Parts: sequence; C-alpha cells; structure tokens
Amino acid sequence: MLVRNNGFEARLSALEAYIGMTKERRGMTLTGRIDAQHDLLTALSETLSETTRRVTGLEERVTRLEDRVTRLEDRVARVEDRLTAVENRLTSVESLLAVLVRDVATIKRFLMPPDDPPDGPPLNGSPLPRR
Repeated sequence: MLVRNNGFEARLSALEAYIGMTKERRGMTLTGRIDAQHDLLTALSETLSETTRRVTGLEERVTRLEDRVTRLEDRVARVEDRLTAVENRLTSVESLLAVLVRDVATIKRFLMPPDDPPDGPPLNGSPLPRR
C-alpha cells in the first residue's frame, strides 16, 4: 500500500490473530496478500497508462492519415473531372474531324472531271485532265 498507518497495521494484525489466520497455505499473511494485490494493481495501472499513451499516439497518426487520404481523394476527383472534360473535348474534335473528312471527300468528288475514274488516272492516259 502507498501509505502505511501503524494503527491500521496493528488492527490488521489483531484481526489476523483473532481469526487464527496468520498465514494461509501459500505462507502469506493477510497484509502480505493485500500488499501483493496492491503491487499487481500498481503494475496494471502503469501498463494501462503506457498502453493508453501508445493507443492515443496511434489514434493521432490514424487521424492524420485519414486527413491525408481525404485530401488525396479530393485531388483524384478533381483530376477525374478534368480528364472527363478532356475526353469530351477530344470527342468533339473527333466529330469535327469526321465532318471535315466527309466534306473534303465531297469537294474532291465535285472537283474530279466526269471522265476520270474515281480511283485511277484519266481514261485517255494523259497525266493532265481533259477540258
């Protein structure tokens, strides 16, 4: 025990003597058993304090990690939004290019002389188109 009181010890010794239990089968007096229990509780308290300190440190680290993951999720969401915008713009460009290719092919068909085959030299064999 932390604080010993001579009066308390005397009363405890008198109580032990009165009930005829000065020692138990392990050879400990009641005072010895109480002291042993006190020592065990003190050790348990110190262990619990250390465990609490370590768990508190872990909780702080996990909280910081959660904050960092949340910030990372926000940044990834912004990147995803930007990539979606780029994808939409590329789809628009692709559609525009398809229209341009179709229009250029139409213009080429209008510019070909009527006697030229679509995929080859003119029928008369001359490299220049006839007029």
